[in-house]
Amino acid sequence: MEEVSRKLLIIGVGSSACIHVLPRVFARSPEVFAKNEFMFIDTSSASLEAAVDRMTAVFREHHSARMGVIPERDRSFPVNLFKKRIEENSILLGGKGAGTLPENGLSIFDENKDLVLRRIEGIIKRVEEESGGEKRIEGIIVVGCSGKGTGTLVTPFLYKLLLGKFPKMGVYPLGFITLPFRFRPADNINAKKTVNFIVDNNVPMFVIDYENALEAHMYLHGKEPSRESLRSFYDCVAEILSEVLSVLIEALNLVDRCEPPIDFYDLMRLLRIDRCVGTVAISVANSEEEFKERWKNDIESTMMLRTKTLPSRTLGVTIVRSESGIPVDVAKEIGDYAKNSLRSEDHIVYELYYGQKYKMISLIFGFDPLDIVPEVTPTSKGILHRLLGR
Repeated sequence: MEEVSRKLLIIGVGSSACIHVLPRVFARSPEVFAKNEFMFIDTSSASLEAAVDRMTAVFREHHSARMGVIPERDRSFPVNLFKKRIEENSILLGGKGAGTLPENGLSIFDENKDLVLRRIEGIIKRVEEESGGEKRIEGIIVVGCSGKGTGTLVTPFLYKLLLGKFPKMGVYPLGFITLPFRFRPADNINAKKTVNFIVDNNVPMFVIDYENALEAHMYLHGKEPSRESLRSFYDCVAEILSEVLSVLIEALNLVDRCEPPIDFYDLMRLLRIDRCVGTVAISVANSEEEFKERWKNDIESTMMLRTKTLPSRTLGVTIVRSESGIPVDVAKEIGDYAKNSLRSEDHIVYELYYGQKYKMISLIFGFDPLDIVPEVTPTSKGILHRLLGR
């Protein structure tokens, strides 16, 4: 397995993040990501069990390929140990689920927040003790999805708690939350609750809107998803979200392959713009020439949160992932573009010397969450209405 120079704790909140997003992230680079700690937080015992099983299945497939055995026959110690580790890290709150009411999920979590924080502290302590002090968790990635009963409010609430507690311990959290398609009125209502919570509590996290994520996926792949099932639209969003998160996690894990070495301070400084949120963009290319031709259009076309007016100022970082790196002049062009087109006051470009394809992600902070388009209202309509002709 790939050796990592920095370990992370990656937390999924709610069934959508735990079942559909994080296993896809893990599958993109299991030889790296298996060196991290994973934690699932949910209010449904069935969903939590499904998430653990899904993640274990991904690890089993990777491990069996390395060992040259059929996955269904792989009952080896590493696979069982991996599953047990996630089960020990994870927390079931309540057990019966929160339904579609985010207030239920938040209430259950609030009653158990001290237990959750102690569990996180325990994971951090255990990792350091097991390595004899040679390895420690330096960062926490929180991922949740708005729309249902758990992720909608628990994600920003948990992230806010982590921001207030763990940086003083040298452990730095980054939070990501998705907004649902403007399709079902109940999802729209819950998405508005997420936005209101972020605004009212000044939670500086990264927001990925399904509306824009699906647009980004269609742009990169040059085609629309199958319209036979709504599941295909959600799968496209989960796929592109996993692409973004996997590059970020790789860069944070493989510090020795990153130039300049990526520091959590550089990421935390993005959060300095008050009352704002961030988002992400992505570029994918098969060669250096293709990358040089398309990266600018890709950023403009794959921004995964849109607002009515452009931010007056932003802060950001860009990570370019490729074994062969990129020319110096291209790195400078990316920085200049961020300054001139994204109004970035400070934008650092990192090169991650890893992987065959060219992948670039940009984290951009400075968007007004009250200015999001499509609007987040009960009657809002978006991309699914257009694609399905409704």
